[in-house]
Amino acid sequence: MKTDIRAKIASEVNDLLSGPIYGLGEELDKNPLDFYTMGILYPRLQQTPDFDDDLPEFTTAPDVDKEESFDAQDLPESDSGKRMRSSLENNGFSEPDELELTTKFRPSAAGISVLTKKNPSLTLNVKFGFYTKKQSDKTEANGHAIKKIVWKHQHHSQQIIITNGITEGATESDSKGKISTISLGDRALLSVVTRPYRHTPDLEIKTFTLINKRNSPNFRQQKKTEDCLFQPEITADNAAGFEGFEDLTNLKLLSKEDLNLKLLYRNYKTWALGHGISVEWDEYDSSVKSVRTAVMPAEKVNGVDLNPEVFHERNVLYIKRLAGKSEEASYSRDIIKAELEEFVKLYQSWIENQYSMTSNDSALPEELRAQALVNLKSCSTLAERMNNGIKLLFSDPEAEKAFQDANRAMFIQRVMADFSRHRREMKRVQHNKPALDDAMPDYRLIPFNATAGSLWNSGVLDINADTVRKGTLARWRPFQLAFLLSQIEGITDIQSADRDTVDLIWFPTGGGKTEAYLGLTAFTIFYRRLKFKKTNPDSGAGVSVLMRYTLRLLNKQQFERASIMICACDLIRRNEPENYGSKRISNGIWMGSSMTPNKITTQVSDYGNFITQINSGRLPDTHRTSPPLLSCPCCGNRLVKENLAGSVTGRWGYFRKKNSRNLETGAYLIGCTNTLCHFHVSSSTLNSRADYTLPVYEVDEVIYEERPSLLFSTVDKFVQLAWNSTCFNLFNTAFTNGNIQRIYPSPDLIIQDELHLISSALGTIYGVYEIVVDRMCREAGGNIAKVVGATATVRNAAQQCLRLYGRKGFMQFPPPGTDADDSFYAKKIKGNDPKNRLYVGLMPSGTTTSTALIRLVSVLMERIPAIPESNKDLDNYYTLIVYFNALKELGRFRTFLTDDIVAYRKLLANEFKTFIRPFDQHMLCELSSVMTSDEITTGLDKLEKTTLPGGADQTHPLVQFLYRSGIRSFPALRSAKGSRWNDELMTEKFFKDIGLEFTDDSKKNYSELMALVARLMPGEDEPIQIAPATNMISVGMDIPRLNTMIINGQPKTSAEYIQASSRVGRESPGIVFTFLSPTKNRDRSHYEKFKAFHQAYYSYVESSSVTPFSRPALEKVLPTVLIALTKSLFLDGNDGIFDGSGSDFRAFIDDIMLDIINRGTGIYGQAAGSEIAHTVNEIKEEFLGKTEDLPGNRRLAKYMDFLQPDPLGGGFMPTLQHHTAVYNAPAQFVESVLSDHIPTMQTLRNVEVSSAVSIKNQ
Repeated sequence: MKTDIRAKIASEVNDLLSGPIYGLGEELDKNPLDFYTMGILYPRLQQTPDFDDDLPEFTTAPDVDKEESFDAQDLPESDSGKRMRSSLENNGFSEPDELELTTKFRPSAAGISVLTKKNPSLTLNVKFGFYTKKQSDKTEANGHAIKKIVWKHQHHSQQIIITNGITEGATESDSKGKISTISLGDRALLSVVTRPYRHTPDLEIKTFTLINKRNSPNFRQQKKTEDCLFQPEITADNAAGFEGFEDLTNLKLLSKEDLNLKLLYRNYKTWALGHGISVEWDEYDSSVKSVRTAVMPAEKVNGVDLNPEVFHERNVLYIKRLAGKSEEASYSRDIIKAELEEFVKLYQSWIENQYSMTSNDSALPEELRAQALVNLKSCSTLAERMNNGIKLLFSDPEAEKAFQDANRAMFIQRVMADFSRHRREMKRVQHNKPALDDAMPDYRLIPFNATAGSLWNSGVLDINADTVRKGTLARWRPFQLAFLLSQIEGITDIQSADRDTVDLIWFPTGGGKTEAYLGLTAFTIFYRRLKFKKTNPDSGAGVSVLMRYTLRLLNKQQFERASIMICACDLIRRNEPENYGSKRISNGIWMGSSMTPNKITTQVSDYGNFITQINSGRLPDTHRTSPPLLSCPCCGNRLVKENLAGSVTGRWGYFRKKNSRNLETGAYLIGCTNTLCHFHVSSSTLNSRADYTLPVYEVDEVIYEERPSLLFSTVDKFVQLAWNSTCFNLFNTAFTNGNIQRIYPSPDLIIQDELHLISSALGTIYGVYEIVVDRMCREAGGNIAKVVGATATVRNAAQQCLRLYGRKGFMQFPPPGTDADDSFYAKKIKGNDPKNRLYVGLMPSGTTTSTALIRLVSVLMERIPAIPESNKDLDNYYTLIVYFNALKELGRFRTFLTDDIVAYRKLLANEFKTFIRPFDQHMLCELSSVMTSDEITTGLDKLEKTTLPGGADQTHPLVQFLYRSGIRSFPALRSAKGSRWNDELMTEKFFKDIGLEFTDDSKKNYSELMALVARLMPGEDEPIQIAPATNMISVGMDIPRLNTMIINGQPKTSAEYIQASSRVGRESPGIVFTFLSPTKNRDRSHYEKFKAFHQAYYSYVESSSVTPFSRPALEKVLPTVLIALTKSLFLDGNDGIFDGSGSDFRAFIDDIMLDIINRGTGIYGQAAGSEIAHTVNEIKEEFLGKTEDLPGNRRLAKYMDFLQPDPLGGGFMPTLQHHTAVYNAPAQFVESVLSDHIPTMQTLRNVEVSSAVSIKNQ
C-alpha cells in the first residue's frame, strides 16, 4: 500500500537522522554524529561563539547560534528560581536556567510544558540514548575475525511518579515543591517546575526538562560524542486528563474576521508546549491523557469529504443526466427540476439544523453565537440564490439550453481526458503507425454513471459490468453544482445584484475549484450566443470570459486544462451552428513574449526552428518560444515529434496554410495527428479543413483578430493597454471612422484564480489598474462583468475584493457555517483518510542547516529507490520536490547536489551496500523564475509523464536484488558504480542464482548480465529524481505522481506554506518534510508547536493587504491609467498627434478623474473621499501640466518607441530617439532622464522606484 511506502520513508529519515539506525544497542563503525542530526543534547558550554549557518559542516569548526531565542516562559528571578539555580549549580551548572539551554544552537536541554489541575498525579517516562566506544570482534566474509573500534548504543529509560503534585525520588526540591530535580544516572537530570496559571486559579503549569549533566570546557569539545545524549523523549501520562491551553483573547475586542476564526476553530486546542523539541498528543473525545516530546514530529492532515454521505445516492450530481435529451435519451425535464430543488432543500435542512444547534449550545460565548448567526444568514442567502438560479433555468429557454450544453461539454471533456489518459498508458499517442490511431467514441453510448479508467480496451470503447461500478468519470462534486446554480442569475441578468457581487470560491487545494469555474465558463459562452439565436448566434461571439492569473506557470497549465473543455464546446457548436453560429468557440493565451510569441513572424521563426531541431535529433533552443500544446486536448495524441531511444518518432501537428503558389503563408495552426480525431488535419487538408484545427490561439496578433471566447492572461499583461491600441479588441470593441464601437457584447465573466496572490504591492497596483478594465467593459454600450475569484487560502477577503474591484457585494462560497470542519459541501474526514498528507518536522541540533539539508536530501535520494516495493507503487514517491523561499538558497543547493550530496550519498551507499549513483543533470528539473518558459514546459511534461518503467518481473531474483540495491531502471544500472558490482553482482554464485553461465571472460559476463536486465526491466526512460523549486510551484502545479517534498525553511506566509505543500498528495498519500532552522525564531516556534499549527493551519493564514487608493499607489499608477483610457476613449485608437493642452482633453481627463474619485469614495466611504479627491486632483494637474508644457503637439508612445534592434547580441536595446515626439515614456526613463514626460508603467510587478547610488571620493 502507498501509505506503507510513506511510513517507510518517514522511518528511514527518522532512523538515519535521529537514530538508532539499527535499533537499541546498535554498534556503528562510524561516529554517530556523522549520521545523526536531530535530537542531540550536548554538554553545557559556558560561552557561546559565533558561527556561520550557511555553509556545510564537515569539520568541527565553530558554528553556534547567532540569533538565539529566549523562551517566554523562563523562570522568574524569584526565591524559588534562585533555589533551582542552586540545585543546578550542585550538578555542575551555574549560568542561566534550564529552559534557556533548550534555545542554544547546540542545545543541552529539551522540555515540555502541560496544563493540569492543581496537585496532579502523573507518570513520567524519560528515555535517551548515548554512545560509548568499545572494541568489537567482527567476522569478515572470508571467515577471518578482525578487531574494530565501534560506537555502542546504550539506552536509558526511567519512570518517575508524581503523586498529588509531589515528585517521588527528587534529589533536590524547593520548600514548596515547586521546583524539583531528579537524577537520571551520571549523564542527565530531569527538572520539574510548577507555576500557577494566572488565568484559572485551580490550574497549574508543569514543565519537565531533560538536561545533559555533562560539562564541556570549550567549544571544540562540546561535540564529544561520549558526552552527548541522543533520542531524548519525555512522556507524561495523566489518568484524569490534561487541560488545553486556552486562547484567552477578549472576544469583544476582535475584528469580525478574527471573531469568525475563533468560532470556526474553537474546537482545536493546544495540549502541550515544547521547549527546544516538538510535542505530540492523541485526542479522544475531546480529552488528552498522554503527551510526549517528539524529535521528528509528524501530523497527518486529513482531506475533506467532497461528497458527503447525504449526496451518495443523488443522481442529480451525474453530469450527463443534466445534459438534455441530445446527450441522455432518458432525460426528463420535470425529474431534473425536482432533483435540483431537492438538492437545495438538503442544504436548507442543514442550515436549519445549524441554527438549532447554535441556539442550544449553552457553552458558546455570546460573541461567537452572534457570529454564528451572521454566518448562517449568509448560508441562507446562498440557498436563495441557488433557488433563483433553478427558477431562471426553467423559465428562460436560452438559460436552460445553455445549462444543458454546459453539462454536455463538461461530460465530453471528462471522457476526452479519460480517453487520453488510457491512450498514454497504452503508449498509443506517439508513433509512426496509423494502425494505432483511435477513433473518438460516441459519447451518447457512455453510461452517465461510468467509472473512470474502465471504458477502454486498446483504444476502443468497451462497456462492461465494471464500467458503472463507481460512477467516478463525470460527476459533479456537490459544491460545484451548487456554485453553478448560484451564478445563473449573475450571468443572465446584467441588472441583478448578483452581477455586482464578487463571488469567491474558497475551497481546499485540490478540491475542484477549476472544474467549478470551467462549468460556469461553458455556460457563459453558450448563453451569450443563444441570446442572439433568432438573429445571428455569431453576434454573441467575441471574448466572453477573461481568466487571469499572476504566475506564468499556472497560466500555462490551466490553459492546457481548459483547452479540453473548449474543444468539447466547439464540437457542440460544430454540430449545432443554428444555435451557436459559425464563429469558433476558442481558447487564447495572452502572455509575455517569454512564453508566447507577440507576432506571427516570431511564431513562424521560433516554431520553424523547433521543428528543424527536433527533426535533426537535436534539442530545441530554449530561448525561443515553443508550441503551446504538446498533446491533443481531445485524444491525447502527441502534436510534436520526439527523440525516443535514439530515433525521431511521431508526426507533426503544426502546419501553415499554402497560397496559390503552394508556398506556406500565415501563422502555424494546430491539427491533431490522430487521423480519427475530431480535430485532425494534415498539411494537405489544412486549407479545406481549417475549421477542424484545434481552437487555440497563442500569438498576440492572432488573438487581437480572433477574440477567443476564453482568454487566459497574466494580470501583468493588461498593462499593454497603455502601449498598444490593438489590445482594446479584447473588450470586443473596434475603432471605426474615429469612433469606438462595440462589435460583440462586452466580456460577461472575469475569473481571478489564486486571489491570495493579488496582495501587497502587486495587489495595490492591480487594484488601481482595474479601473481601466472596468471602464472598458462598460464603454460603448457594454456592461460590467461578473467577477469570480478562487483561492484555497485567504483572510480578510471581503475587504480585499472590495478594494480590488469596487463592487457592491461580496460572498464567500461556500459560506462558513459554525465549524471549520463542516460547511455542508465539504466535511473534514475524521479518523483514517487514505489520501491524507503527512507533515514531518525536522530541526537540526548542533549542525548547520546546510549540513542537515544535505543529509536529509541524501537520505531521501539514496533510500527511497531501495524500498522493496514495485516500480508502479514507488513511482508516486520517487521524485523529490525541494521547495526554497529564495533563489539564492536554490542556487546554493544546486552546488550541493553536484558535490556534498554526492559525497554523503556515497557514505550511505557504502553503509547500506547499495550501488553508488553519480549525479546526472538529466535527473534534475529546476522549477524557478530563472528558467525559460520552454524549460519549464518541458520539465513539467517530463515530471508528469516520465515514470519508473513498469513491466519488470518482480519475482526474479535479479530484479529483487537490483531493487534492494537502489536500481529501478536499466539506465540506472548502466551508470551505477561501487564495489557491489564485483563483490556480489559479478560473481559465480550470483550468476548461478539468476540462471546465467559464469565464464572467465568478464566482458561476456557483463554483456550477458545487461542483456538479461534489459529483458527483465524494459524501458529506457528514467524519471526526474529531484526538482528544486521556488514559489512558482506554490499554485497550479497539479501532477499526481509527485508525493514527496521538502520545504526548506518556513515560508514567509502560512498561505504560501499551505499552497506549496499541497502540490503533493493530490491523489496518493503525500509526505512533506518541513525543514526548520534553529537559528530563526519563527522556524523554531513552528517546530515547537508543530502539531498545534498543522491541526488547524488554515486559521493561521495572514490577512491580504491591498491599498489601491493610497497616495503612493495613485501617484505610481494613475498616469498609466490615464494614458490607457486616453488611447481608447479620447483618441479612439488613433495613434496620431493631438493637442495635450486643449480644453476638450482637459474635460475628458476631468470626467475620468471624477469616475475614479467616485470609485474610491464608494470603497473607503465619504470620510476618506475628500482626501482621495485631493490626491487625485493633484495627480491630474501634474499630468495635464506635462501635456501642456511639452512643446508642440505630440502623440502617445508605443511600446517599440523606446526600443531598437541590438546589432551585437540580437533582440532589442533601449533608446530615447523618439522621446521628443511623445508625451509619455517608460517609468524608468522618467525617473532618470525624461522627468518632463508622463511616466507609464510597462509592468505591474516592479513597482519600487529606482534609487540612484553615487560613491564619492573621500
